[in-house]
Amino acid sequence: MGRTQPDRDGYPRIDCPLVSTLSQLTKLEFLSLERYWIGDEWTGAQADFVNLLASFPKLTTLDLTGCCYQGQGSPSSKVAEILSCCTHLQHLALRNNKLVGSSIEFSQALGACTRLKSLDLSGTALNFPALTRLALGSLTELTSLD
Repeated sequence: MGRTQPDRDGYPRIDCPLVSTLSQLTKLEFLSLERYWIGDEWTGAQADFVNLLASFPKLTTLDLTGCCYQGQGSPSSKVAEILSCCTHLQHLALRNNKLVGSSIEFSQALGACTRLKSLDLSGTALNFPALTRLALGSLTELTSLD
C-alpha cells in the first residue's frame, strides 16, 4: 500500500505524503493495515491516525491484523481510540494484536460499533467473559465472531 518506511522491527510506517493522499479518499470502504506501525509518530505532525480514519465516512471494513501500537497507553486503549471514530464499521479484524485483559475503555468502544457483522479477535489475550458482559450484548448485527 503506497510509500512506507520500515521501522527497526520491520513494521512499515506510512509517511506524511501518503497520509495526505489517503485522507482525500472519502469513498474508501475497505482499509487493510495488516502489520503496520500505529502510534503517536505514525502520521507525523500533519494529522493523527484517528483523524485519518474519521475522514472515511464510508469505511465499513478495517483490518488491523498484527499491528504494532506505540505511544501513550496500552494497545487496547489505542484500539479503543480508533474504534471511537469508526462506529459505522461492519467488519473488523484485530487478530494477532497485543490486546490483553478486559479493558473497559476497549469494551465500551467496541460496544458502540453496533453495525458490526463480523469481528475477529483470534490470537488476542482478551478476557472474553468481560467482553461479553460489556460489549457483545450491544452487537446485535454480529453474525461472525472469531
